[in-house]
Amino acid sequence: MIQTVMYKSPRNTPNHRKLVECVMAQKQGVHIDLLHVIAYGPTSSKLPAVNLLFFYWPSLNPTPAERKDIVDRFQTEPNWIPAICTNLNCESTEPAEATKLCLDHSIPLNQRSDIPPPALYCYECTEKVLQKRSKSDPDIFEDLNMPIDQIEVKCENKNCRSTDKIGVCSCFSPECTFYNSHRPIRYCEQCHRIRHNERRRTTNHVLQKPVISPWKMSFDDREVMLASVISLLSLAKPFSSDSQEEHHARTMILLDDADTQDDFTFDDYLMASRYGVWLLAGLCMPDEPDSGLEMAGLLSMLFEWYKVTATLPGDKSGAVVEKIKSDFLPPWLRELATNHHQVFVQCLIPEPEDIAKVGGHWEIIAPETYHIKEGLARLFCLVSFDIITLNLWEEIAPRWMDAIQKHFLKESLPEIGSIFCRIFDPDMSPLGFQLEQMYQFACRRMDGNDPDQQQTVLGWMQILCHLGVTIPLNILFSMYSSGIRAWRKENVVHDGLILKLLQIYSKMIDVLITQFKQQDVEENVGMTGPQAQNSLNLALDMITSTWLEQTYRRKPTNETQQDIEENLFIFTQLFRSLLRHILSNEQREGAGETRNSVSIGHTLIAEDKKETLKRQPGIGGFMAVLSSTFKTTVETMPEDGSDSDSSLTDLDLEQIKDGLIEVEDHPPFMQLLYRLIILISETDEPDIVFYTLDALKCLALNEDGLVEMSKKYKKMFCWLQAQYIIPTTWKLLDTNHSQIATIAVPILLHSLPVRAGSDILWKILDQDFNHADWKRRFAAVEKTTLVFRFLDSGPVRQSQRLRSVLSHAFCLLLSSMDDISVHVAQRSTVYIGTIHDKEPTNNYYIPLDISFKFI
Repeated sequence: MIQTVMYKSPRNTPNHRKLVECVMAQKQGVHIDLLHVIAYGPTSSKLPAVNLLFFYWPSLNPTPAERKDIVDRFQTEPNWIPAICTNLNCESTEPAEATKLCLDHSIPLNQRSDIPPPALYCYECTEKVLQKRSKSDPDIFEDLNMPIDQIEVKCENKNCRSTDKIGVCSCFSPECTFYNSHRPIRYCEQCHRIRHNERRRTTNHVLQKPVISPWKMSFDDREVMLASVISLLSLAKPFSSDSQEEHHARTMILLDDADTQDDFTFDDYLMASRYGVWLLAGLCMPDEPDSGLEMAGLLSMLFEWYKVTATLPGDKSGAVVEKIKSDFLPPWLRELATNHHQVFVQCLIPEPEDIAKVGGHWEIIAPETYHIKEGLARLFCLVSFDIITLNLWEEIAPRWMDAIQKHFLKESLPEIGSIFCRIFDPDMSPLGFQLEQMYQFACRRMDGNDPDQQQTVLGWMQILCHLGVTIPLNILFSMYSSGIRAWRKENVVHDGLILKLLQIYSKMIDVLITQFKQQDVEENVGMTGPQAQNSLNLALDMITSTWLEQTYRRKPTNETQQDIEENLFIFTQLFRSLLRHILSNEQREGAGETRNSVSIGHTLIAEDKKETLKRQPGIGGFMAVLSSTFKTTVETMPEDGSDSDSSLTDLDLEQIKDGLIEVEDHPPFMQLLYRLIILISETDEPDIVFYTLDALKCLALNEDGLVEMSKKYKKMFCWLQAQYIIPTTWKLLDTNHSQIATIAVPILLHSLPVRAGSDILWKILDQDFNHADWKRRFAAVEKTTLVFRFLDSGPVRQSQRLRSVLSHAFCLLLSSMDDISVHVAQRSTVYIGTIHDKEPTNNYYIPLDISFKFI
């Protein structure tokens, strides 16, 4: 009945009050009836019901100011008018208020038969009727209560002697209302015990007692209470765009009839929703150990209320709600987080249990991506109110990252990018944590020896990159360092683990390069760049991993190892991209010979060489003599102190070869250069060789790494030059993989003028071109032709040594045209024609021309 009246006339407050007061005079626990209307009634009846609840039970209001506000609201509207005495013989000069209802219909009908019963009498008329009746006659009058103007907070007993005068109940029985001008009376605890006891036979009085905690109610009443709190919180409407209001209206229409006329304003709904907060924080205390399941739904709806009221108008209503958020709710939330931590977690994660799926987006059927997006918006509305603590953040952040990684495609990530960028903003994050604390949930998982967990974390970092989040580079480098530390010295033999580690290293570099681009880190600055040293240290930690060196040497024999080789290729490609991003992209001039160079024009052919010409006629014999002449010239050239190798003994070179000289004692730049040179010789896979060699080029040529090593670390350089640099680059020359030659030839040319480089290549050329196996000579022709195809004018123009050894190589190539093997001779003839006639090649034509003049 209450619900029907309020639904049909939501604005008729006098009728609402009259109905509720009449019901309260007949039964106890009317607040449960009002809670039923609030919980399950239509929206138009919820607002008047909750206003009546807080008016007649003033203890629900948290502060005196709120109590005064609800009283003022009802006083501005007319109260219901009590009935007038209907006795035609009433002696009152003015219409008197009726206090009795006559149950004997014969009395009013005897007075006037055209007026139907019941008859209402004032106090004086009632006394006159009773005087005419015998005391033994049954009582024919029912008491009527006068309207309640205001429910007092204190005891209304005039004879109250209690020290605590706070009212605890309201009595509607005539025996008590008689002392309060026929109006319900409030009693304190002491007066209540005195007035209502078995001795006075007043235990049957109709009392309206305070609303108690739902944990002390019966199961059915508790359900009603909790449902009413959720219903009240759902009344708040968003104050923002029309689309959001329309979406909220579509959600709320599920509870109402579609054609219901909405008679209430935005402020009405907003103020009604705060009653839900007061019921929640005032009665649903989270101190009961068994209340966790029920609290999950309440907390979820409260968080939805935070989201809906995130944007409010700057008027009185908005200020009231914001004050509730900042002052009234935090203590309750902190206690709930302490006593029911998992409940808190369930209400903040994207995929909670069913008990926490209450309110907002959980009320509609939608894709998982929609629920995640709306849940993320809810989370963002909570972070500015200090609800998300550090421990809570470390627990919920991984859940969000996993859910996004699971349900969102890369193309859909921009839909939630703005929220993530604001949450992870390095300067203006609403979380209020230090940057290290913000990413602690990821750093802790990287600092360990669980590759699956590390892969998961790096997947999160890739998602943050796709979302446009700026990750502080110092945190990223620190995270990587701790992740690599666990595996750097590991001798891995399990193929599955090697595959995971390669993927981990590749993801690290991928995220780092992406962050460099997002944060506008200047490219190609060189060794002086802001992130150059950190990047080189990271590259060194990766490339010096023991298991990675072993992986370079392995040959794939099964499907898993083929996957390993593919991932190694991806790693080397990203590794090269990292070095190219931070180091200079311009190749510098090599170490030229500015002093002590000797002109080939002053070289004479000795008599013994002329005899050789006579014994070996033909182009082969002539070129052999000419090559010997160039070698004599190179060997007799004076050297200055800076290029002398006299300080290097055979013992020094043996110590380097045996590992007795610690490479770790050198700067990271030199260590990285050393490791790359070693790794190139460990594999034959062309793609892996190409990207590793290109990474070496960035260090060796673009940053003058070879020149610096030859000057400052002579022992190491001489050993590498003789054992790896020149032999390995010579070995890599192959026309089937000319892309490798484009990088290998410049490295080879820049290493020849330095120290004994020309002598080393000279010996290799002699060994290959004079080898007994024709296949060896056949390959030498191919390698020499590639050197001339990709000549660099810089080192050739600056170095007499280089020009001499190239002239020697050209002479050997010409002599191969007269080789005893038809295959070698034919290939030499064909390949010489493929050498481009350009400026670098002219540098070895000149010494040949001069030598011919002196024969």
